Amino acid sequence: MTDFKNILPSRRSLWIGGAAVLLFLTAACFFVKRDVTESGNESSRLAVVQSLVDNGTFDIRESIFHTPDKAVYRGGLYGDKPPLLTWLTAGWYFVLAKGFGLTFESHFSLVMFFINLLYFLTAAGTGILFYLAYTRYAGGFTSVRTRAAVSALAVLSSLVFSYSVTINNHTPCALLLMLLLLQLQKAESAAWRIRDSFFCGVTAGLIFNCEFVLGGVYGLSVFVLCVTASGEWRTRIRRAAAYAAGGALLLALEAGMNAVSYGSPLPLYLLSHKPDMVHKDYLRYAWDILFGCEGFFLYMPACLFLFLVLFRRFPGKDRVCACMLSGALGAALLFAVVTSDYGGFCYGFRFLIPLAPVLLFYVFLSFQVRRKKGLCGFLFALALFWGVVASLTGTMNPWNSGYEGSRTQPGHFREKVRNGFLSNVLVFTFDHAPRCAFSRFLIDRVYGKDIAFQYLYEEYKNRHSADGMERVIRCYETWDPVPAGEPAP
Repeated sequence: MTDFKNILPSRRSLWIGGAAVLLFLTAACFFVKRDVTESGNESSRLAVVQSLVDNGTFDIRESIFHTPDKAVYRGGLYGDKPPLLTWLTAGWYFVLAKGFGLTFESHFSLVMFFINLLYFLTAAGTGILFYLAYTRYAGGFTSVRTRAAVSALAVLSSLVFSYSVTINNHTPCALLLMLLLLQLQKAESAAWRIRDSFFCGVTAGLIFNCEFVLGGVYGLSVFVLCVTASGEWRTRIRRAAAYAAGGALLLALEAGMNAVSYGSPLPLYLLSHKPDMVHKDYLRYAWDILFGCEGFFLYMPACLFLFLVLFRRFPGKDRVCACMLSGALGAALLFAVVTSDYGGFCYGFRFLIPLAPVLLFYVFLSFQVRRKKGLCGFLFALALFWGVVASLTGTMNPWNSGYEGSRTQPGHFREKVRNGFLSNVLVFTFDHAPRCAFSRFLIDRVYGKDIAFQYLYEEYKNRHSADGMERVIRCYETWDPVPAGEPAP
């Protein structure tokens, strides 16, 4: 007779699980946004969601959301984002609207919370998948508590957490990359069975549905990993065919959704986004997106320790590691070449954000095998701490207005506002203590009165805060700048 006491979770596990759920719900209530900015990344998707469910059409002309990210095609006006996440979000909104009577027009803030909560859940899912993948390699020499802490830090110290508070494609993409890592681990250990190849192709196709560049690069790198695994040539051909079938299935899904939405299998993104490739300073742009004003490593310096991974031996430094890291390098190079707007209204260079948990995965593994961490370990801890600070600062508004590269007109005041962290801090200090010493330092010494107040007004407009805009006007009229050379009061 089965002893059910042996299969039921222990009381301690139930308490820990309950506390984790409570902590997650508390964090969600505190961080998840209940409004939308003027950034096209949010408004374009929400315009389609609301039009489809409330108006029964993909045409967004009658939507309550106005967006800059749109395209005119065959007489209709459509959002230009890849459709998969938009369709899934529309399904969730359909449940809220038809099942519970919660619509944008009747319960706007509550509906926005429940929609954005989905993306907050993907960040939690990324941490869970990270834990599973990490346990496969580090389970023999690290405790459950250590692995749980590492998994939490992989999300909390990266901008994945910053973007998890709003609708976006980067947190789901980070989740899918961690899922791909898990699948590749399994495929390598099982000699790449046909079904493993197929499901890796499906996941690569899902990544492509969220982010074209990452999906294309990882689709190719995983294909190489698949066909170069050991086995007879017939086996390799079957693997390749299974992988291609999985990827093709998702490509067909993307094309089909596009055709249903606006009558063409091609993405509208190709019509609405044309980067300036001629007038761009490629070296300066690469510096800015990696180390400079919106630098990936500026916001998440712990990822810089990736260079140690190249010179250390540790469990997990295998073919999968080479595949994931080469994919990250290829994606970074492509983004440096084919983009020119720094990601538009955003906090940090958002296109590379899904790579952060993957890079941290191998950095953490390389540190865990060393008992004596020394100075390097101390610096790594500081880098993680800064990553947490930058991540939490990003949750204030991951879609903040600022410099957009080739899309910003010469002479525009946004040419002087290039760092999302500093601009979020400026708005925060102005919100809580507009005339404190630090706020005055940012306004008078960093930006200058005119640029700072123009930015503050635009950012409050971006956040749909009428009170904030009025406060900016009042303060500007009575502001007395600190003369150069004198300390702020």
